[in-house]
Amino acid sequence: MLIKRIFIISLVCCAFLSTSVCANSKGRIVFSAPIENNSARVICEDKLTRAFNQIGYKFEVSLMPAKRALLMSNNGTTNGEVARIGGLDKDYPNLIQVNESCYSHLVYFYVKSGKEFTVDGWGSIPADYLLGYRKGMKYIEFASEKYPFKLYSIDNLDQSLQMLMLMFDRIDLLVGSTSLFKALNKQADISGVVRLEPAVEKHMFYPYKHKKHSHLLPELTAKLAEVNSL
Repeated sequence: MLIKRIFIISLVCCAFLSTSVCANSKGRIVFSAPIENNSARVICEDKLTRAFNQIGYKFEVSLMPAKRALLMSNNGTTNGEVARIGGLDKDYPNLIQVNESCYSHLVYFYVKSGKEFTVDGWGSIPADYLLGYRKGMKYIEFASEKYPFKLYSIDNLDQSLQMLMLMFDRIDLLVGSTSLFKALNKQADISGVVRLEPAVEKHMFYPYKHKKHSHLLPELTAKLAEVNSL
């Protein structure tokens, strides 16, 4: 009899807890993100998970190629973007940039030894140099709109590194963060690659929300600021 009572009480408690959790949940939020396992995406995903949890939402990430991710979030198939550079809303008008950054890093020019030049912003790239870049790196495309350097689009950064190391004539330099090249160094010998100082840019990464969820921006911004302060 005692065991039966305990069992019934347990069922009631479980039902109550389940109802409480459901009542406190406001729904599910799904953001797009590039499939590459980069630091910006990993760190911002963690911060957004905590921030959304604090305002009552279950946060999930859908990984896909970089260009497709932006198209999916802009057309409302997903609810936003995990981590992108600022200013993308000019090309994707349905996305609203969250004012609180979730990650930042410096980016540098990398060249084959013997190809060095003095760095003074994007305009310092020699006119005859061809910059290899991975498709979807919007900040490079933005820079090319202001400065007349030449671009060579490639599918992935491993491919571009191989091209540089094998001394292909197609490209003369790459752009990337230190963490990216540390990761590549584990896969290939890059002793012949020189990082030019100073950094060409500092990138701040921001989440983006689809405009249909604009009402969440003030609360999300505040909670993300709290997470950043921890």
